[in-house]
Amino acid sequence: MTEYKRPNQCFYKNCKSTSCYNHIYSSKDCGKIYNEVACQRHIENLNKDSNERAPEIMKVFSSGCSKKDRRKLLSKKEYQKMFGKEI
Repeated sequence: MTEYKRPNQCFYKNCKSTSCYNHIYSSKDCGKIYNEVACQRHIENLNKDSNERAPEIMKVFSSGCSKKDRRKLLSKKEYQKMFGKEI
């Protein structure tokens, strides 16, 4: 069973940081395959994890001055409405 993480909590095991400025998510499906955030201490671990858990998947790497949250996943209907195409 995986531990529940808040949307803005670092993905790294045992890290409780909510000061996450780095976000990686899969681009084709708006984050269904991969969708994680990390604090500054664990950015290298986040890069490594994204390559291990979602190899050969195009990902968006987002970092900045504002705190990041995991993306709210869109339902199939919401995705079609926003982008006008199927997943």
